[in-house]
Amino acid sequence: MNMTQYPEITLRRLLKYSHEKPELREKIYNEVHLVFLAQKHSLVPLVYHNIAQSSISKYLLEQSNKHSLKTCYLYTLKRNMLLSSELITLTKFFDTYVIPTLSFKGATLSQLLYNDIAMRQYGDLDILIKLENKEEVRYILKYLGYQEVLKLTPSQEKKWAKHNKDMGFWHSKKMIYIQIHWLLLDNDCPLQIDLTPIWDSPQTLLIEGYPIHTFPNEPLLVYLCIHGSQHLWSRIGWIKDIDKLIRTHTINWESISEKSTKNPFNRMFLLGLYLSYGLFNTPLPSSILLQFQHQNWLNPLSISIINNWTNPQSMFHNTLTMLHLFPTLLLKFYYLKKMILNRLAHKEKPLSPFLLFKKYLWKLRLFK
Repeated sequence: MNMTQYPEITLRRLLKYSHEKPELREKIYNEVHLVFLAQKHSLVPLVYHNIAQSSISKYLLEQSNKHSLKTCYLYTLKRNMLLSSELITLTKFFDTYVIPTLSFKGATLSQLLYNDIAMRQYGDLDILIKLENKEEVRYILKYLGYQEVLKLTPSQEKKWAKHNKDMGFWHSKKMIYIQIHWLLLDNDCPLQIDLTPIWDSPQTLLIEGYPIHTFPNEPLLVYLCIHGSQHLWSRIGWIKDIDKLIRTHTINWESISEKSTKNPFNRMFLLGLYLSYGLFNTPLPSSILLQFQHQNWLNPLSISIINNWTNPQSMFHNTLTMLHLFPTLLLKFYYLKKMILNRLAHKEKPLSPFLLFKKYLWKLRLFK
């Protein structure tokens, strides 16, 4: 995967070679552009941390205008501290009422990967619950001052639960948004991520001394690959999470490979690993590298995703890219249906299904 032609290469190298090749840091010539890229790819804390150790730190980090990297980093730090503190408060309430919860992404992932809540950039909290505890969780959140983002009638809520995976809550004073999940994929999706191994073997980590439960390493790695693929890897930060997880934690590759080869998520899983390997030279077992060699779609799809960082493609192009990630016709049709319904729900100009079929579904490569 040849990625030297992309402007993001500066950001990528800054992260990858921060210690091995410090001279690369000298090539950062425009702080405004750097801040823009760092924010766009959710990498402000990592970029700031690496530059702070470099010889250009005085030039970039002593400035304090509203567009400076230092200002963005301090804002992110303040926000991360607020969110992690709120996560602990919520978890204490849930524990008091014996409501099992698993926190993922956000502060929990930052603590897991870096042993530091400040080293990732995140903007909300994601908590997985069991469906039978939904009403209790809703009551606790309302007691704590949260309001549901969607005001639904009982009949509307039944329809919502039938098709979706979560509900959102907003605290107007604290300016905190929480997503409460009972599934990791929308309920009407033809396939689901198996939650049994996640609930059966959670791992526990400490945030400010309080135990927080989260996903085991292997399901977490698979989930991060699926999540990033669903968003066409629009942020380098998501790829860096995969690299960091593999480098800092033990992964049972035999178990994960055995399950993924028969899993409809396998393409998303391989794409996440391939991008991480190409961008950060992530250490991967030979079994995964061998799979790369037999997947001809991986390299062109990765290049398309990376091109999208600097030259955003049309919605039709991105639709085609996404369809490559679904191995069956059923899943391809599900994705198209969901995309059309989402646009209608957001009152956007609806897409003609006929137009989508005419433009894309006749192309044989969709069904490979």
